[in-house]
Amino acid sequence: MLLCIAALISLGLDLYQTFRPGSPNKLEWIEGVAILAAVAIATIAQSLNDYQKEKQFRKLNRKVLDPALSTSDG
Repeated sequence: MLLCIAALISLGLDLYQTFRPGSPNKLEWIEGVAILAAVAIATIAQSLNDYQKEKQFRKLNRKVLDPALSTSDG
Protein backbone atom coordinates (compact mmCIF):
# COMPACT_ATOMS: atom_id res chain seq x y z
CA MET A 1 0.00 0.00 0.00
CA LEU A 2 2.75 2.39 0.97
CA LEU A 3 4.62 1.72 -2.27
CA CYS A 4 1.45 2.43 -4.30
CA ILE A 5 0.92 5.73 -2.50
CA ALA A 6 4.55 6.73 -3.06
CA ALA A 7 4.28 5.76 -6.74
CA LEU A 8 1.12 7.84 -7.21
CA ILE A 9 2.73 10.86 -5.54
CA SER A 10 5.83 10.43 -7.70
CA LEU A 11 3.71 10.05 -10.83
CA GLY A 12 1.68 13.15 -9.99
CA LEU A 13 4.74 15.30 -9.37
CA ASP A 14 6.48 13.99 -12.48
CA LEU A 15 3.44 14.67 -14.66
CA TYR A 16 3.25 18.19 -13.23
CA GLN A 17 6.92 18.78 -14.08
CA THR A 18 6.54 17.22 -17.53
CA PHE A 19 3.62 19.37 -18.65
CA ARG A 20 4.73 22.70 -17.26
CA PRO A 21 5.91 25.17 -19.89
CA GLY A 22 9.62 25.11 -20.66
CA SER A 23 10.23 21.61 -19.30
CA PRO A 24 13.26 20.12 -21.09
CA ASN A 25 12.58 16.47 -20.18
CA LYS A 26 9.29 14.91 -21.28
CA LEU A 27 9.91 11.42 -19.83
CA GLU A 28 9.98 12.11 -16.09
CA TRP A 29 6.69 10.24 -15.53
CA ILE A 30 8.18 6.86 -16.50
CA GLU A 31 9.53 6.18 -12.99
CA GLY A 32 6.08 6.37 -11.36
CA VAL A 33 4.55 4.16 -14.05
CA ALA A 34 7.37 1.63 -13.65
CA ILE A 35 6.79 1.42 -9.89
CA LEU A 36 3.05 0.90 -10.40
CA ALA A 37 3.72 -1.77 -13.03
CA ALA A 38 6.13 -3.59 -10.70
CA VAL A 39 3.55 -3.53 -7.90
CA ALA A 40 0.87 -4.84 -10.28
CA ILE A 41 3.11 -7.68 -11.52
CA ALA A 42 4.09 -8.70 -7.98
CA THR A 43 0.46 -8.61 -6.83
CA ILE A 44 -0.75 -10.73 -9.75
CA ALA A 45 2.06 -13.26 -9.25
CA GLN A 46 1.27 -13.56 -5.53
CA SER A 47 -2.46 -14.00 -6.19
CA LEU A 48 -1.81 -16.76 -8.73
CA ASN A 49 0.50 -18.48 -6.26
CA ASP A 50 -2.11 -18.22 -3.50
CA TYR A 51 -4.80 -19.57 -5.85
CA GLN A 52 -2.67 -22.61 -6.75
CA LYS A 53 -1.92 -23.32 -3.08
CA GLU A 54 -5.62 -23.04 -2.20
CA LYS A 55 -6.50 -25.40 -5.04
CA GLN A 56 -3.93 -27.96 -3.83
CA PHE A 57 -5.18 -27.60 -0.25
CA ARG A 58 -8.79 -28.24 -1.27
CA LYS A 59 -7.75 -31.33 -3.24
CA LEU A 60 -5.78 -32.66 -0.26
CA ASN A 61 -8.62 -31.83 2.11
CA ARG A 62 -11.08 -33.75 -0.08
CA LYS A 63 -8.79 -36.79 0.01
CA VAL A 64 -8.56 -36.63 3.79
CA LEU A 65 -12.30 -36.22 4.29
CA ASP A 66 -13.29 -38.93 1.79
CA PRO A 67 -11.14 -42.06 2.27
CA ALA A 68 -12.64 -43.68 -0.86
CA LEU A 69 -10.92 -41.05 -3.01
CA SER A 70 -7.49 -41.72 -1.51
CA THR A 71 -7.69 -45.48 -2.17
CA SER A 72 -8.83 -45.06 -5.78
CA ASP A 73 -5.88 -42.77 -6.64
CA GLY A 74 -3.34 -45.48 -6.09
